[in-house]
Amino acid sequence: MKPCRNKLDPLDVEALASGAGPLQDPGAAEHAEACPACAALVQEARRVADELATLAPVPEPPLDLAARVLRLRPFSRREHLSLRIWAPPAALSAGLFGTGLTLLTSPALSGREQVGLGASALIPLVGVLRALARWAGEVARFAPAGLESLSAALRQEQALGIAAAFLFVPAVFGLRRVLARARR
Repeated sequence: MKPCRNKLDPLDVEALASGAGPLQDPGAAEHAEACPACAALVQEARRVADELATLAPVPEPPLDLAARVLRLRPFSRREHLSLRIWAPPAALSAGLFGTGLTLLTSPALSGREQVGLGASALIPLVGVLRALARWAGEVARFAPAGLESLSAALRQEQALGIAAAFLFVPAVFGLRRVLARARR
């Protein structure tokens, strides 16, 4: 059988196989009768439709399937800050990045292998950068409300605001000591 130069549209093949009229080309039925290649396509579509008709019907999903699959609420504040939730994915990403970087700097690899490992080492970095961008967006979105509530709390409790300002002084000294020790 030689190939057809004027192949039928797949939608017309399916329509002819189901016994309906063609959707795209009004002369598709006549073409399928005259062309053996297109007639074979229609016969194959009929065979597939017959096979699908013999399959057992798909059972209805349970009513609570969507509730079990979808997370219907955003993460709570406690969940956002929970190390237990976020530590495993972060450790996995850091481990993959570190392993890739170690293999990349290995002197036993050829240039081609190093390029492939370099690309695979950057994939977790892309995820981290995406997470940082989302985090920055959330900070920008929630910072005004947070600062406004902090301002309202400090207006009501001025003594608390003054005490908080004085607590910045030891925090700055402690941070300077940590940074000085880190340099050594």
